[in-house]
Amino acid sequence: MKKYQNQILSFFIPIIIVLIGMLFNKIYPFGDKILLMLDGYNQYPGFLNTFTEFIKGHSTILYSLKGITGFNLFASSIYYTFNITNLFSLLFKNIVNFYTFIIILKIGLASLSMNIFLNYLKKDKYNFIFSICYGLTTYNLLYYLNYMWFDSIILLPLVILGIEKIFKENKTYFYLITLTLSIISNFYIGYMICIFSLIYFIYKWIQNKFKKEYLIKFILSSISSGLLSSFILIPVILELLNGKGALFASTNYFKFDLDFLNVFYKLTIGAFLNGDLEYGTPNVYVSIFIYLNVILYFFNKNIKIKEKILSLLIILLFLFSMSFNLLDYFWQMLQMPIYYPVRYAFIFDFYLIYLAYNNYLNYKKLPLNMSILALLIMLLLISIGFITSGNLLDKINIPAKLIYLGISLIFIFYYLFIINNKDFKKYIWIVLIIELSLNTFVTLRNNGNTNLISDFNNNYLMNKEVLKKIDYNNLNRISFDDKTIKNNGLLFNYNDLNYFSSLRNKKVIDTLSNLGILIIDGCNSNYNYNNPIINALFGIKYYITKDNLNIYELKDNYNNYNIYENKDITNIAFITNKELINLKLTDNYKDNLNKIVKIINNNDKDIIKEIKVSDKNVNCSVNMCITNGATPYINYEYKTNDEEILFIQNDYPIGKDESIYKLTINDKERDYNTHYPIKLNKKDNIKINITPGEKFKDYDYHVYIEDYNVYKELINSINNNKLEITNYYNDASFKGHITLEEDNLLLTTISNDNGWTILVDGKKKEITPILDGFIGLNLSKGEHSIEFTYYPPGLKIGLIISSITLILTSGIYFYKRKALK
Repeated sequence: MKKYQNQILSFFIPIIIVLIGMLFNKIYPFGDKILLMLDGYNQYPGFLNTFTEFIKGHSTILYSLKGITGFNLFASSIYYTFNITNLFSLLFKNIVNFYTFIIILKIGLASLSMNIFLNYLKKDKYNFIFSICYGLTTYNLLYYLNYMWFDSIILLPLVILGIEKIFKENKTYFYLITLTLSIISNFYIGYMICIFSLIYFIYKWIQNKFKKEYLIKFILSSISSGLLSSFILIPVILELLNGKGALFASTNYFKFDLDFLNVFYKLTIGAFLNGDLEYGTPNVYVSIFIYLNVILYFFNKNIKIKEKILSLLIILLFLFSMSFNLLDYFWQMLQMPIYYPVRYAFIFDFYLIYLAYNNYLNYKKLPLNMSILALLIMLLLISIGFITSGNLLDKINIPAKLIYLGISLIFIFYYLFIINNKDFKKYIWIVLIIELSLNTFVTLRNNGNTNLISDFNNNYLMNKEVLKKIDYNNLNRISFDDKTIKNNGLLFNYNDLNYFSSLRNKKVIDTLSNLGILIIDGCNSNYNYNNPIINALFGIKYYITKDNLNIYELKDNYNNYNIYENKDITNIAFITNKELINLKLTDNYKDNLNKIVKIINNNDKDIIKEIKVSDKNVNCSVNMCITNGATPYINYEYKTNDEEILFIQNDYPIGKDESIYKLTINDKERDYNTHYPIKLNKKDNIKINITPGEKFKDYDYHVYIEDYNVYKELINSINNNKLEITNYYNDASFKGHITLEEDNLLLTTISNDNGWTILVDGKKKEITPILDGFIGLNLSKGEHSIEFTYYPPGLKIGLIISSITLILTSGIYFYKRKALK
């Protein structure tokens, strides 16, 4: 046990500190708040469920219809769920318990891997004090919600250890294996590790006098690692080019600011600000003890000047990367990240700890003047950061910030005093733990998380129980008013137009946006309006809400939730007019829907029109509402000509709609919101009063009337000749049958994703894109059997390359071992 004391302390101390921080902040299991927040709440549970379903053999990992109109699940799984540690999820039935366990475990493992690396440099019983700083960085304490990144963060010290082995032992396989694992675990963070591996190798190579043998071994090992990872790299790169890659042209790469000055404020305890997770200052707090050692590193006469110059250049590279977009985005695959800025900050933290440890190994007592200079440098950097970060102008919690600043100064004085004591190792670790514990407590308290386990569990149970009451097939879609998470379909295994992912098919997203489905940040599909036209075309069979609908049939209810069945739907594909091939959508979804319905119905009747405002004292646009009076209002008055459907749409991009809607039909007031339509009778008089919400000022209101007779024509048209599914195997493989009286077009509501192979009567059929985002097929007269099969583009060639590389590298490894014997 004593032999592994250092590793045990490195692993358990961060875990204990985090648990104590959770206890004092009343975070589950010590309170009602949970670690799930933001993307960790809304995105990842759904993808995690698809992973566990696949591992259990219940579903495919190739493709999914559980979000938008289908997506490449394999590429998304590479991004979200290929972490080795996700296998632990099989041990948990409750996702909150798994998240809590895995986040705490990974923080401990990050500290442990750092300790393994430091012990390789030199075994010392106090190595754990540097290791726990890596596990408890503010980066880890804030970005834990992106738990799928952490396997690669854990692997970073081991990858760098592998590079050390190249120089010290002339061995490459440890580097090859750990780098490959970091790429496979999360290619995005693995990409950043690849960049730093090159930087670190050059750093060590220069110090080792540019020996060619090291360069050759590093290059061959790095290339082999990339080739071994081909089975995930090629498919995900191809998918990125379909979506995120389209953002390259709109990115401002040559903007420069002085953000690196703000970073110096992060050298103090509790410096995290609530806006930092969005586009704020990079969070690089490691420990005041580490920063002082980094400064002292450059004063240490036992360290060579060449090494110091190289180290300073790497620090400057990181600092300028945080301020110059081209460098910043290069670390992040040439794109500006949406939220979570400077995602490579963990590498900067690692490098600072490495330098601090080098100073520790080459420790030399400083003269008084050097100690004073180090103190002044530290104070100067903090002062610059405090001023430039805007904290002096920010009046929120100024007393608390000044207290944390004062505490930080006390730690600085203490560390400088004790470092010059020959017995400092005996005393430093206790104070360091106090410092890290305080920062952990403050960071967990201020991270803005308000999600409660009671809310999550209540919504989860409601969604789960309601779904048990619905008899739906694998190709129907469902819509919930109160979803547990945004990726609800993935979490509960039903088809849903709502979907939130960094990987997306831009063609499909643009098409859905042009049909009136709200898209946020180009990656978050929000369908809450229950437009009858969309419901019919996309096969939304069930709608679950607390409201009362009069357009669909009430099928059942559960705990105040009504389950409505929409019988006016098509299947996943139906026969329609070939003219739809030539229709180009615009950004006016009302006009688009009218054109689509005209083509499908084969007539010239509009189905939807917008009612004009009758009176208002507020002007609203996509960006804001300007009020011309004390109480804002927007009024509408309308008299129906025939049976019609009333439908209000509010194009607010984020948050909860806090507007107040008052609807009067024939002088009888009724409750209303924007989430459902109302069927109106002939000659009904309607009045609508909207009071825009106070919190959000980015409303854009539309009141629509849909012609019920034209709507019924649409229902007859799409159900007249639809594809009957004969065999469903999984979302990536199913068969259907259809009979045509003449040559015509089959329109599917399946995403036009690369990777689909469609056989008509056993022969491969060319796909005809419809509305750019959906799959269409030109079919001839007669009976047809149609088979749909999806295989991710690039996976086959990736598997071949990875397999060949694995065989070759394994063969070389075992041949060398045999030769040595």
